[in-house]
Formats: sequence, C-alpha cells, structure tokens
Amino acid sequence: MKRKATIFVSIIIVSLALLSFFAFYSFPAKISGNIEGVLYQCNNGEFSENLTLEIDGHYYRNLFKGNEFLGIFNVMGLDIEGSPERRGNVSIRFNKNNQGSLYYLNNDQGDWQHIGVVYFSIPGPQVVLLVHEQADSGTQWGSDNGFVFAAPAVTRDQALEITNNFMDYVLETPIK
Repeated sequence: MKRKATIFVSIIIVSLALLSFFAFYSFPAKISGNIEGVLYQCNNGEFSENLTLEIDGHYYRNLFKGNEFLGIFNVMGLDIEGSPERRGNVSIRFNKNNQGSLYYLNNDQGDWQHIGVVYFSIPGPQVVLLVHEQADSGTQWGSDNGFVFAAPAVTRDQALEITNNFMDYVLETPIK
C-alpha cells in the first residue's frame, strides 16, 4: 500500500512539473510600461542622457528557436538620423545570448530600417540597445559611431553595469 502511494505521489509531481514546463513555454509574458534608462557613448565619458523606454507587447519563449518580442518598443527622445517614425509594432527575435536586431518599418519608403541591436531579458525587464548614429548606415556598430541605451538605470554607472552583464560573452574587458 505504501509503495502505491509513493508511485501515485511521484506521478502527480512529474505531471505538475510537465504542466508547469508546458505553461511556461505556451503562454507569452505580457510586458507593458515605461522604463527609465540612460543613453551614453562608450568613448565619451561626459555624455549621458536619461531617456524612457516605452514597451508594450508580449515576450514569447520558444524551446527550439529563439525567443521573440512582439509589440511596441520605443525609446522616447532618441533621435536617429534617417530613422522612420518608431511608433509601430516591432518583431525582435533573440538568439541564445538574448540578442536580437531592431528594425522599424519606414512607411514612406516601404522598407525596414535597421536601428540597432537589442539585448533583452525578463523578469525585469532589462534592456541594452546598441544604436547606430544614423539608421541603415551600412556600418557595424562601434563605440566611436554609436550609442548605448541601458535600462533600468538612472546613472551612467548603472547603465554600464547592465551593459557589461549582457555583453560579458563578447567583451574582453568591461566597458568603462
């Protein structure tokens, strides 16, 4: 009798674990709100600007392919030369390092323009956005020709800490 009870309890525990696992990957996380962050330039310790990320969408976790964010993703006050109006929905697919490319649809030209690279994680959420100085410039992002927006942060030091945590797999030395 005791053996049957042990087997029954084990089956219930395994079933609950599988159900939780299935629910985690089946239902997207709703992300909505404004997150305060800091825009800075790596080679310019004097420049930093507090901006707000407006985010409203769903974060889909995928077991066999990269996670995805669908919704509004707009850093208010961020002016990028040549970039389209950034009020529409975006789709950002993330790789295993939580990195994805941010594109906005330019309705005037009818094409997508690359704005930058996004590092994103939940819960939190925490965000790092590597932004080109000019949209679709055709160049790789670099510390001399681009900006970094990190949130949630109020100071440049907080923004640097978030950036270094996301990019530790790429950086040989932390950004200062």
